[in-house]
Amino acid sequence: MSAVRWFVFMILVMIAAGNVKAETVDHYVPADKQLSAEWTKSLYEKGDQAVYSGDELETIGMPCGGICAGQLYVRGDGTLARWWIANNAYNTGYGIDHLTEFETVFGPLKVCYKGQRPPSFIDQGFAVKVTAGSDVVKKTLSEADFDAISFIGEYPIATINYKDSKGFPVEITSEVFSPFIPLNAKDSAIPGTILNHTITNTTNKTVQVEFDGWLQNLVALEKKGQINAKSVNKATKHTGRTAIEYSLKLETSKKSEYVVFEDFDGGNYDGWQIEGQAFGTAPAKGTLDGQQTVSGFKGGLVNSFLNKDVSTGKLMSKPFTISKKYIVFKIGGGNHKDACSVNLMVNGRKVFSATGQNNETLRYQSWDVSQYVGKQARIEIVDNATGGWGHINVDDILFGDDACIAAEPFDKNHPYYGNVCLSVLDADATGTADRNGKIAKKAVELGEKLVGELSSQFTLKSGQTKTVTYLLTWYFPNRPKNYGGGMNWNKPIPTGGPAIGNMYANWFDNSGDVADYLQKNFETLASQTRLFVDTYYRQQNLPYWLTHRLMMPVANLASETCQWWKNDRFWAWEGVGSCYGTCTHVWTYEHAMARLFPELEQKVREKQDYGTSFNPRTGGVATRDGTGGDHLDGHAG
Repeated sequence: MSAVRWFVFMILVMIAAGNVKAETVDHYVPADKQLSAEWTKSLYEKGDQAVYSGDELETIGMPCGGICAGQLYVRGDGTLARWWIANNAYNTGYGIDHLTEFETVFGPLKVCYKGQRPPSFIDQGFAVKVTAGSDVVKKTLSEADFDAISFIGEYPIATINYKDSKGFPVEITSEVFSPFIPLNAKDSAIPGTILNHTITNTTNKTVQVEFDGWLQNLVALEKKGQINAKSVNKATKHTGRTAIEYSLKLETSKKSEYVVFEDFDGGNYDGWQIEGQAFGTAPAKGTLDGQQTVSGFKGGLVNSFLNKDVSTGKLMSKPFTISKKYIVFKIGGGNHKDACSVNLMVNGRKVFSATGQNNETLRYQSWDVSQYVGKQARIEIVDNATGGWGHINVDDILFGDDACIAAEPFDKNHPYYGNVCLSVLDADATGTADRNGKIAKKAVELGEKLVGELSSQFTLKSGQTKTVTYLLTWYFPNRPKNYGGGMNWNKPIPTGGPAIGNMYANWFDNSGDVADYLQKNFETLASQTRLFVDTYYRQQNLPYWLTHRLMMPVANLASETCQWWKNDRFWAWEGVGSCYGTCTHVWTYEHAMARLFPELEQKVREKQDYGTSFNPRTGGVATRDGTGGDHLDGHAG
């Protein structure tokens, strides 16, 4: 935020708080700010710990993974969200006023700077079942089942208390964090999250408790319909630990035959009803005048850029009977939900819809239509959008019994290749690869939901307390380098290019290794993290509000803003949805990392300022990783 914007923002805050009258402001910083003595005094008071509850919980999202190891949020009710741990983050933009959300393979994401509940397309959670005599009650640890949840976010530790105003035999306090130990960057950059759950029997009876934790297999879900693979869950036993391992099994190319419904190679729209002007009278042969280069098609294609995103229209196919499990097609162009889309209509009702991703490269998507086999259907291609990316590209509509026709290469070097492990530190716990089937191992087609579960059982006497510790660990080593300048605001970032890797790949071989390390060193890692939190938030005299606000931006180290590459280099974005290259006008002025993790700060100086950005002829330091020119701020910083 620029200095001018900051001053304006502060004045608006003071006006909103009633400390300044709007009509008295004739410039950005008035000489007499009209601050009350009581308000000024309150700034210096120690103050109380911030405890959030009720509606305040809705938009909380605190990073809870290791620094530079991906991005995972804990929400206000203790559930996990965002799930950008697999080199799969999206650039959610600059808060563009006329846009509110955009489509992804998992569903819509809101543009940044919009108030929102952090999204989660992954099924994950915890539940507790309590048996007292013949009375049995079970609740999930979420806002759905507890109406008196409170959240304390003292980064790096989030503490969530679960109570039920209607009465529940136990109280639960959850502690969610990843090790964060100043001067120890390695142990602070572990790709994992610790979830401690402390259960207290508040009744005068002995109760039996079953504590369950579950997680959906999320490995490469983005590639549903694009690669031949299976999601694999496996329950395993270790010394002092029970786990579910989540992985991906690549399959050889399938031999399924696909029925070509339409390839648009015939030079006409025979069998299609045409409305409007967007699609012309015949399929396009490729890129149209004024359009970026279109790729990913053969022969002809639907391309509604005919009049440069001005015209609208619709193509409606002839009726057909659904006879195969999948409809597969190539799509590109604009990302305008409903207004610019391919739709499947069954009995006149839209049951599936797909859009492009604001990209002129056509890529395969698929619909699982098995529930509609035998029914009459039609496919419509709609362009009701005008303005930027107000067009759609479509080719090769196919019917088959597989979702995938090897649309793109995928191997162990792909950015999304990796594995996840959910563990509970209980050797006697039970684990199942499928919480619906209670089996040790299961494999399903990629994209089919597969949820593994771990259950720990124990007895609590009246007033007794027990802590159950879960570990969520991950391993996705192949971070790629191509960032596209950070300007593809509704695209996954990074988007491709050669792998530069994640630093943690030098320390671990898989997510199970990470779990083993956390288990073996748990007491030391947890106690040192708690020592930092206690020292910082309580063992000094600064006002609590100030310590809180100073630490909040430090959490960016555990977001996709910051990366620690496999070659031991620290690299960072400028800000949310903004600009690549550890720019000097941000990263030579921030102080937190230099104080907390000086070895990372040293890498910026050595590997960028006096490495890729240094001009030995002039002594200049380029602004952005060797680009951007030799700016004064690079030297001043």
